Amino acid sequence: MFLNIVLKIKTVMKNKIISLVKNICFLLKDLDEPWAITGGCNVFLRECIHTLDDIDAITTRMGALLIFEAMKDYVTKDLSYSEVERIRAHFFEASIDGIRIEVMGDPENKIDGKWIKNTLWSQAIEYFKFDETQVPLTTLDYELNINRILNNQERVRVIEKCNP
Repeated sequence: MFLNIVLKIKTVMKNKIISLVKNICFLLKDLDEPWAITGGCNVFLRECIHTLDDIDAITTRMGALLIFEAMKDYVTKDLSYSEVERIRAHFFEASIDGIRIEVMGDPENKIDGKWIKNTLWSQAIEYFKFDETQVPLTTLDYELNINRILNNQERVRVIEKCNP
């Protein structure tokens, strides 16, 4: 009985996230800049993990400006150039159906004390189809490499287990 309840909760959550990601894709359907879902949501959509905190999207600086405009009704934190831990980018937050969406434009990663522009993501986009919606995701190889660079060993283990 308990296992059935857990499975139902996971299914409801997955369906809610997929619906939200499809909604984001609809909002960005005319975007003329590269972008992709990255981070935990990417790994979640690939069924490597079963929970997530937010939806992360990666894009160019211009993409961040255009996405900000497309999502203006949902913005909770204005677009600014900001730094968090080992990532800095043109960044804003939005919230749809109680789920936080974080958008990073032209991200840089702090590696060995130096800021390095992350351009690898733009060559590592693949599309997953959910119903009729094409969803851009960064590849698992990209996720594995960027998490190794950022020394996020827990995420590295999850990705390796999911994609041996």
